[in-house]
Amino acid sequence: MSVNDYIMEQTLLDVTVTAIAPGSTVKSPTTGSYSNAGSSLQITNNTISSTSLPRTVVAEALHVYCVPPMDANGSFPDFQFWFEVDDQSMEQYAIFDGSADGLMAPLPNVVSGGPVDRDGMYVGGFTLGKSTRKVLSDMVNGKATKNMPLEITGYKITDKIRVVCMSTAGFGQSGSPLVPARIIVTGEILDEALIPNFMAGFNGYVYKQNLQRSVEGKPPLTFTHLGIATFNNWNTLPGGTKQSQTRVHRFARFALNNQATGTQAAYPMTNLPELKGADTNIIDSNHDLGFNTAKSGSAFILRGFGCRPGTNQAYIGWQIDGNLLPNPNGFPISSGVNPFNFGSVQPQRPESNLYNVIPRYRGELLVYGEQAVPFIMANGTAIPANSAKVAIDGVLVEKVS
Repeated sequence: MSVNDYIMEQTLLDVTVTAIAPGSTVKSPTTGSYSNAGSSLQITNNTISSTSLPRTVVAEALHVYCVPPMDANGSFPDFQFWFEVDDQSMEQYAIFDGSADGLMAPLPNVVSGGPVDRDGMYVGGFTLGKSTRKVLSDMVNGKATKNMPLEITGYKITDKIRVVCMSTAGFGQSGSPLVPARIIVTGEILDEALIPNFMAGFNGYVYKQNLQRSVEGKPPLTFTHLGIATFNNWNTLPGGTKQSQTRVHRFARFALNNQATGTQAAYPMTNLPELKGADTNIIDSNHDLGFNTAKSGSAFILRGFGCRPGTNQAYIGWQIDGNLLPNPNGFPISSGVNPFNFGSVQPQRPESNLYNVIPRYRGELLVYGEQAVPFIMANGTAIPANSAKVAIDGVLVEKVS
């Protein structure tokens, strides 16, 4: 490949949010700015002109970054966001905490211990997937990627991408914020002439065994993804909006305990009664962390698992088919000793404006044909409502008719 053929990761979206009215949800424009009823956001100055694509190209979103807002009074308000791809909401698959205490996509220069991990992988922000172009090109050149559909999960864009932002408390209402929120998405832009160079490298076959534990009678996850790696069918690939039969999407969510917990029993981070949840455990379905794959035939592969523990919290773990993992009570955790920390390094460290990415789970947990949900557990005194925050990320495989 010559230097003329080099594909560089580019900015696909760069939005600055200067105000959100309390409880409001606001969507970014594709160009310029938008203001209404106390909310204001715009394409960041001196960055890109539009989040829409010319008809001659497609794109793949690969990384998400966020600068959390700081209000005029110096406080850090709640802030969350998700994306629309080609006018289709991706909220059911990925909703990001953009507040300082739970930041899920920090810039690399503010990541504690960055910018590379022990495997030499890029650290910082949130990775939506590996480059489809690179993975398929490697396959064409004889370097295979196992279970390819589970890796190339970046958003496949054929028209445009927007970000949708929300804040319960709001910010920017009493003057300009000290630091406005900012969301950046980077990825690759590909023209029609380039895709035939690697399209033959797509292999939709998946065979995924349970790496974490042996489950008698539970078969491995196996399927063949029906995506077509051409320019006109770009969005039928994993991460696309037009997948059929089996949809594969990058998954990310966070949740607070909406009610006070019991004093000793596991508190499932779900409202689903079949997972021992209650209607008010979690604020809404888009933050629900429960998976009932026994009914749906779908699967979830956990890769990242984080927690900002609440007052009196002693454990965190997974409840799978009613059993706690690991036995007997989960992983020990406290505000002072927390291997699962994400977002701000405080209170474990005194620095401000320094963040942890969501930690990798210890191994990789496959939930398939089971009922699974993360739980928190108190130390004998109840964890107050909205005190503990749990984040998960991974890959969701959906079987659809």
